[in-house]
Amino acid sequence: MRPIRVVRVYKRVGGGGVARRLVELLPRLREELEVRVLCYRGRGDLAGVLERDGIPVDVIPMGSKWSPWNVWRYVAYFRRIRPHVVHTHEYTANTLMIHAAWMARVPVRIRHLHSMAPWGWNGPVRTRLRVLADRRAARRAHLTLAVSGAVRQVFLETSGLPPSSCRVLYNGVDLASYAEAREEGKRFRAEMGIPADAPVVGVVGRLSRGKGHENFLRSARWISQEVPGTRFLVVGEGGRRSKLETLAEDLGLRDRVVFTGHRQDVPAALGAMDVFVFAGEADSQGRIQDGLPGVVIEALAAGTPVVAFDLPMMGEILGPSVPGFVVPRGDVDSLARAVVGFLDGRGPDTEVREAARRGVSRFSLDRCVKETVNIYKTLLATAE
Repeated sequence: MRPIRVVRVYKRVGGGGVARRLVELLPRLREELEVRVLCYRGRGDLAGVLERDGIPVDVIPMGSKWSPWNVWRYVAYFRRIRPHVVHTHEYTANTLMIHAAWMARVPVRIRHLHSMAPWGWNGPVRTRLRVLADRRAARRAHLTLAVSGAVRQVFLETSGLPPSSCRVLYNGVDLASYAEAREEGKRFRAEMGIPADAPVVGVVGRLSRGKGHENFLRSARWISQEVPGTRFLVVGEGGRRSKLETLAEDLGLRDRVVFTGHRQDVPAALGAMDVFVFAGEADSQGRIQDGLPGVVIEALAAGTPVVAFDLPMMGEILGPSVPGFVVPRGDVDSLARAVVGFLDGRGPDTEVREAARRGVSRFSLDRCVKETVNIYKTLLATAE
């Protein structure tokens, strides 16, 4: 019996947590399925990684979003490849590509929501039009997946579609790759010139708006006064780096904060930290981007406790048995006090770190692979 043919559709394969999850997940799916990737905005810097694992990456540029020919080039592609399942990600693919798959009569069509604002932020009129287009596409799909219960709730409330139209599928993290994070963290500290016994607090993520780096640096000034010798890691790259470096200097933290730039060894960076901070928040209009911050799960997998703002999805990660503090959104003083609470006694002990690792078992890559395959098989059996 031939394996199920699946086409996963992305903008490009590169940058960000979605791409990292993709590179971990698809090779595992390939053990049971015939998987290929379709990109519509370029290959991306991780496409070669997938191809080396035997996963073809096809690129069909979209061109102008207003061109009526766009949908037909993808209809032709799906008719040629003849997949059993088309699984799309992000707004453009979740609308245009689902419509093309419907026209090509692909047996199973699945959409995937990663954001708390899957329709984008384009003003009330354009947002409403995008919601209407998304609702139409959802009706032409067999299922919409959401990366968290919070994302699912926003989708159902906005679209007005029945609860059965959307279910949660948590992202999977390769927990085994974090097993040696603490040991790798020692090397990372040495590379960054951080003493082995210094308390370390850090963040990981793109240096862009909404990620909360300013909140982190402002809390760092208070933390450094309460726990002298604390060092701070800012892991990631982005357009706001120079502004953040200037802010760190203005706050008197120039010798305490290390900007590492982009790093591939994220487990080692997280393993070097005693506390991980997630200070992302809503914008001035109350809008939130992240649907399920994967880096929070990764930090816990590395055995690093988390202090985070109270975002809608955070309760799905930081439950009662998981070492972490959730503080009121935007309250930098509470953020700093919670971090100091973990650093009292010079950092979390072994029991706390083990509890952190146990707390993210439901986000394992094994579970995600199993659930994904089951979804495909169940929907395909129903379609047939």
